[in-house]
Amino acid sequence: QAVETDLTHARAAGCDLIVVLPHWGTQFSFVPDDAQRTWREVFLQGGADIILGDHTHSVQPMVLEERDGRMTFTCYCPGNYTNVYRGHDGDASALVEVYIDRQTKQVIAGATIPMWTSSALSGNYRPLPVYDILHDDALQAQVSTHELERVAEVHELVSSVMVGEGLDLQM
Repeated sequence: QAVETDLTHARAAGCDLIVVLPHWGTQFSFVPDDAQRTWREVFLQGGADIILGDHTHSVQPMVLEERDGRMTFTCYCPGNYTNVYRGHDGDASALVEVYIDRQTKQVIAGATIPMWTSSALSGNYRPLPVYDILHDDALQAQVSTHELERVAEVHELVSSVMVGEGLDLQM
């Protein structure tokens, strides 16, 4: 009820968009759990336009859909950035982009940029866009062929989970 009240007040205040940032989900799961799906419905019915979740340390789906005459965007979780949880594919993550029409202030699209998190022996973690690994000569000099095999796996995992189609590195 408190969430519904907050969403009602936000919409009544005349805001252009409502963005919800929930901390939710079952750790290391690639699919939303029942609580995430339930809360997503509460947020959307209350007028949320964009939902950007986190917590699971794993990539989860993105959903772009029309609701009550407006487009909405949900990213259940973009993954993990500051550690790798290697046993749980935690080195797979993504940057998420949401596109807004400047005139109508409506959501029009969403996108993902697959990332692989490199981890040095020093414990420093560095999320790297897969595209940059493939096209930046300086990054290529720092990534081994063994790591590139993992980058390919990460790219396919991120694309299959987040957009529903596993893409290889040539795509």
